[in-house]
Amino acid sequence: MSTKHPERADKSDVNPFIDKLPTVINSIKTELDEKEGVYKQIYNVVRDALADIKRGIQHVHRRELGQAEEKLKKAAELVKDLWVYKDRFPDLFYKHVEPVYQELAEALILLNLFKKGELPDPDEYGIPRYQYLLGLCDFVGELRRSILLCIKDEKYKEAEELLNVMDFVYEAVSTLIYPNAVAPGLRQKVDFVRRILEITRADVILILCKERMLRRVTQGVKGE
Repeated sequence: MSTKHPERADKSDVNPFIDKLPTVINSIKTELDEKEGVYKQIYNVVRDALADIKRGIQHVHRRELGQAEEKLKKAAELVKDLWVYKDRFPDLFYKHVEPVYQELAEALILLNLFKKGELPDPDEYGIPRYQYLLGLCDFVGELRRSILLCIKDEKYKEAEELLNVMDFVYEAVSTLIYPNAVAPGLRQKVDFVRRILEITRADVILILCKERMLRRVTQGVKGE
């Protein structure tokens, strides 16, 4: 049984299609070339900013606040320049730039806490407010690190004070109850804050109980 093949169109019938194809492809290539160039610029800035943020956080934990402020100021200046790409290539901006704002917020909040300053204003540093909120949640993880360092150095009063800050942050963010479509990732961040608070509170209570018991034993020995 023979199979019929569709009749091939006359070449002249597809000429308009073929003639237009290089023009369309070239226009797309031009746009992608520009986007690739922008991506490289964003990548380099993001890499440098994240490095400064990481070093800034390390300085905060060492209580080298002047050096921390210098690093974070530099990072803030770097990422501020990336706003120009938000409208041109929003996919690049949301995927690669917004997470840096989140990291920057986390570091600035930590720095201001140890500087005994007020909570930093996101608008002052050009940080999108939602990314600032997510950074505030992540800040609790760095706060736990600070509390554990205080316990190691036997600074128990400061550990309790920082635990209170963690508690206040959880109370504040736990009031924000929105569907994931409105606040993507927020519910998971709040759950993270709750878990960190619970395990850190347990650590602080345990060490304080041990410290009080040791003090009583020591006082008892002295009284004999």
